[in-house]
Amino acid sequence: MYSSSRPHAWLAAIGARIHGEMDRVSQQLTTRVKELAERYAMTLPVLTRNVVELEAKVKGHLERMGFGPDFNHGFEEPMMSWKDRISVDPNICHGKVCIKGTRIMVSVVLDNLAAGETTETVLRSYPTLQAEDIQASLGYAAELARDRVLSLPAGA
Repeated sequence: MYSSSRPHAWLAAIGARIHGEMDRVSQQLTTRVKELAERYAMTLPVLTRNVVELEAKVKGHLERMGFGPDFNHGFEEPMMSWKDRISVDPNICHGKVCIKGTRIMVSVVLDNLAAGETTETVLRSYPTLQAEDIQASLGYAAELARDRVLSLPAGA
């Protein structure tokens, strides 16, 4: 029926295909490793030094353009990030955005401010809040406003 050389030819063909595929995968991996090595060749200290040098250049250019050395158009990190004081937990207030460590929703803080309440009034109404929590709420709202636009009626 089958000659003894036929199964060996089939086996040899499969072996050749497997070796070819292994070579192809090996070449892809080698290429990817080389890409990653080039991408991450600069160490963090070198990158940090480059950032400091470039920041100094930009500040120098801004000064020459008439902006004083106290000009701070996003070059310095704010003292506090809203992310330090705001959290979302599916088990607290149904996953609504809240002031960290409380059940006070950011929307409640913002609603009070939008209604004209002062920071002092909001702090008295919610004794566990701190002034930084209100600032964080405003920072959160500002970031949302930058990233998302609600549709408004024409002429509004």
